[in-house]
Amino acid sequence: MKQAGIVEYNFPYYEKTQEILVKIINTKNYLWEDENATAQFLHVLIKIQAKHYKDAHKELMGLYKDITDLEKKEWILYYDMDLAREMKLDSAVISYRALRYLNEFPKGKHLGDSLKLLLHAYYEMELYGKAMQTAKRMFINNVVGNKSRSKNNEWLLTVVKIGQCYAKIGDYEKANIIYRTYYNDIIHSDMPDDVYADWVNLAVHQNQNHEAVRRLDIIIPKIKDPFKKYSLIVARSVRRFLVNSTGSYAEAEEIVKMVENASGLSDKQKESLLRKLYESMLEYTINKDLDEN
Repeated sequence: MKQAGIVEYNFPYYEKTQEILVKIINTKNYLWEDENATAQFLHVLIKIQAKHYKDAHKELMGLYKDITDLEKKEWILYYDMDLAREMKLDSAVISYRALRYLNEFPKGKHLGDSLKLLLHAYYEMELYGKAMQTAKRMFINNVVGNKSRSKNNEWLLTVVKIGQCYAKIGDYEKANIIYRTYYNDIIHSDMPDDVYADWVNLAVHQNQNHEAVRRLDIIIPKIKDPFKKYSLIVARSVRRFLVNSTGSYAEAEEIVKMVENASGLSDKQKESLLRKLYESMLEYTINKDLDEN
């Protein structure tokens, strides 16, 4: 095996290289009969560890053309698909590589991973119909493969994604049915921030301001991202103005101070949130004066 590749990339991680070698030796899936292919595959793994992803992709595709063993081909397509995720490539590229794997190996070992990547790629591209079809396929596979029928987090995320897709295409009733059916699971699980935000937006789209405020009260403590959390706190304040909630103006004034002193927000983010707050406070004051007169 040529050492040029390691020198060429000035690869300093000797211990990591040794770790990969041991993994190859101990894992039968990696140890190919063809020594040249084995060496090439090791070279690819080293490039991946060194984050030389573009070169790793080229070498993987070269390997794919040169071998005929299906099991080895599957590993190559899986790694190349995962590279697209690691490189944060465009969703169109990720969906292409995921579909390529699924078309070649519809019942492959990495079916779940490929469907998950495809689902998120479709969703990001706003192809909600295809995203929903993929999510439903994932749901069925999970139920069939899960003999205990237990509701794991992966299962729940797939169900919720179906609801999110319904909401995106404007079918709020079906979206609400899914959120309502799995309400306890969703509320007591660690979900991505957008899952909770979309649940609130369902009420907003249906002009259910009281319900939107109730949902915001539930989800705000769960939100991890500082800007998203403060955005929802501001949104709750705006909704309370809309339902003429007692003490809403005083609460808004407190939120202004909170935003101004928030350490996790940039100046631009603070300006954006404060602008929304002041606009809603002004509108509330004008409308209140009109009602009193």
